[in-house]
Amino acid sequence: MRNEERAAQSSSLIPDPSSLATKAPQAKSEPATIRFSSTSQAPITQCGAFQSVAQTCATPEKKTTVTPEFLPDPKEAAQGEAKPSCDSKEAAQGEAKPGCDSKEAAQSEAKPSSDSKAIVQSEARPSRDSKASAVCEAKPCCDCQALCQAGPCCDFTTACPKERIWGGAEYLLWWITNGSTPPLVTLGNPADPFPGSLGQPGTQLLFGGNGALNYGTFSGVRVNFGGWLDADGVWGLEGNGFLLERRPTQFTAGSDANGNPPIFLPIFRPDLNREGAFTVSSPVILNPTPQTGFFTGTVTVSSSSQLWGAGADGYRNLFRNCAWSLDFLAGFRYLDLAENLDIVGTGLNDFPSGVQNGFSDHFDTRNQYYAGELGGRLGYRNGRLSLDALAKVALGDNHEVVNINGSYTQVGAALGPAQGTFPGGIFTQTSNIGRQSHDQFAVVPQLQLKAGYAILPRLTATVGYDFLYWNQVVRPGNQIDHSVNLSQSQTQGGGVLLGPSNPAPLFNRTDFFAHGLSFGLEFKF
Repeated sequence: MRNEERAAQSSSLIPDPSSLATKAPQAKSEPATIRFSSTSQAPITQCGAFQSVAQTCATPEKKTTVTPEFLPDPKEAAQGEAKPSCDSKEAAQGEAKPGCDSKEAAQSEAKPSSDSKAIVQSEARPSRDSKASAVCEAKPCCDCQALCQAGPCCDFTTACPKERIWGGAEYLLWWITNGSTPPLVTLGNPADPFPGSLGQPGTQLLFGGNGALNYGTFSGVRVNFGGWLDADGVWGLEGNGFLLERRPTQFTAGSDANGNPPIFLPIFRPDLNREGAFTVSSPVILNPTPQTGFFTGTVTVSSSSQLWGAGADGYRNLFRNCAWSLDFLAGFRYLDLAENLDIVGTGLNDFPSGVQNGFSDHFDTRNQYYAGELGGRLGYRNGRLSLDALAKVALGDNHEVVNINGSYTQVGAALGPAQGTFPGGIFTQTSNIGRQSHDQFAVVPQLQLKAGYAILPRLTATVGYDFLYWNQVVRPGNQIDHSVNLSQSQTQGGGVLLGPSNPAPLFNRTDFFAHGLSFGLEFKF
């Protein structure tokens, strides 16, 4: 009887067989329940994308202590627990003790006796490996600071751990607004009353007009470097700058040895109050009626443009969790747009007189923008992927400079003392030659969108799009006055101004935009 009861309760924690025999009836009528104090922690689970960084994702530890309804005699329990090995005599009687048989001991600890119906809640704490596994499955991880310590899988979440220093370099592929000019080069019919002039039946525009100066695609570079000034990533500074290449565009038209085709520069003659034209080439000499002989020549219109800028901004973080971040920025912006346009006539030969002519008109503009700027930066992170949007607007002074110069050269024995180089070409005369400058208030909004992929824990490849708008700039083609009073020219007139003072020094302004793609690498530490 005693051996059978011991066998039935071999997995219980009651150490003394005699005590079992005396309390067995009570155990049958009211089963004893043995409960031990235990500590449990729920496994780490996915947190929402908007979970606060400071909020933990794991369930807080819960400690519950329950007074047992039945406990063995402390003395007998102490004697039973003090025997880690199996006594040879007790082993012969079939009693199973903890430490006697490792397999049975493990089963006795894991499963309470069915006769005693004991409910044992064992301590369950997730291991470091299971914790790391839970973190790796969570996208994005919630409690970055705590969970990243569980394993390396959070290294690709850029907010986990938080970076203190960042920087990058990018290749730019940008386009800018085409430049405009008045009509500059035409084909004409020598049989027209005023060959090559605008409005004549045989006149065809070869070059000039809105968007005539197409600079194509610009290559450039952009760099930035910044960091947080405090460990919490609330206040930060960043410096940045970009540079586009100086890119040229050019148009050339010329005649053959007989003066074909007839090429002209159309102008308005205020001294004559009508449209007119300067002859570059013609199969006949028009002075003002057809004469024996011809003109040969070539005209080239060339222009170049370059844009660059730099700035420095202070950052104030407004919100951050493992997925999103929002920063306010304020700082200083400098932009520099330098452009030029040249109209050059070469090989202007007069046959049969043998007089050789040449001219050049030069227009140069520069915009220097000094402004304060305000804006914001929104970022999103999800594992290796990132998205960033930067928007800012600058308000400040645009220092505008227009420089105009030109000359005309004529050489030939038939000219006598009139040979030489003289001020003023065709679109440049003494009335507009010189340097002028103005200051104008301007607004420059800017937008930047960027997507990134973390190829290494601290290195991200990016591709982006930029748009920059400048509402007030001076450009060289807009400073050309179509109205030209040749009476002031020492080569085309008498050298004395008669009538309106044209061409005039212009300060025509226009808007300007630049946009394009960027490809780069960013590092964070």
